[in-house]
Amino acid sequence: MKKIFFCLLLISFSMLAKAQSDSSWRFKRNNVFTVELGSPSNIYTVNYERLLWNKKRFKTFIEIGAFYFPEDLPQYCAPINANQLFSITHNCHLEIGLGSVFGNFQNFNFPLKNTDQFYRTNNLSYTPFSKIGLRYQNNNEKFVGKIGAILFLNQNSNFETLVPVEPTAYPPYFLSPSFYLAVGFSF
Repeated sequence: MKKIFFCLLLISFSMLAKAQSDSSWRFKRNNVFTVELGSPSNIYTVNYERLLWNKKRFKTFIEIGAFYFPEDLPQYCAPINANQLFSITHNCHLEIGLGSVFGNFQNFNFPLKNTDQFYRTNNLSYTPFSKIGLRYQNNNEKFVGKIGAILFLNQNSNFETLVPVEPTAYPPYFLSPSFYLAVGFSF
């Protein structure tokens, strides 16, 4: 009887014991500032992220950024997206995001029929995108690093604006990939 009681007592205490607490997996800082190269603007973006949901394995961020490039046709944009993080370890996370880039973009359009000329225009538009990557962020450190790939759903501006192009000559939408590398800090 003593052996059975001792085994039940041992099992009940072992059920209460945890190797690691949930708080060791959660981020202590809710804000992140990063500079992305090759980001949704294809050059650079300065981003601010806010942590909305902070669980052991799942974290949700909302991100907004800004980009400006002074040129003969100035470009500016503001990517806005939501990122879901899946924690692989305490400091390595799989990042999946969906969003859109709003801005004034310089487009190098497809050529008109029977010509080799590309037309440059500045259009106020939005471009939806999805991203996937890896993120290094330890809950005890301020450093944040990200690397990944972005897939844009671009619109061919010749399809609607330039009449001489045959509608079947070029698709109205096309996918274009890009890569990004970001460094920053959490606070």
